[in-house]
Amino acid sequence: MGKNRDIEIISNIITQAVIHKIVPDYSNKPESRDFMEKEEENYRNLSFKEMKRRNWNDEDKKKIKEEVIRKVQNKISIKYPDIIIQEEKLLERINQELFEYFR
Repeated sequence: MGKNRDIEIISNIITQAVIHKIVPDYSNKPESRDFMEKEEENYRNLSFKEMKRRNWNDEDKKKIKEEVIRKVQNKISIKYPDIIIQEEKLLERINQELFEYFR
């Protein structure tokens, strides 16, 4: 598999982990909190496993981060339109989550 394909796969998995981490804090459906937490843990473990398969340079990390930001914003606006979160706050949360992957 090529590096661009790996970046696409990893950005998709990290996006799912970030979504499942952020959405419960802003959702009006408390019953989904446990489900989201379990899913977030699964996606996080999978993404860490995938991240270890390659060495990522700063350019790769930047590309992954940009992809994750774009995908999270799109997914929240399309799949979770009931969730209202300011753009700055969303970016802050995404960056907090991504810090775990790139430290």
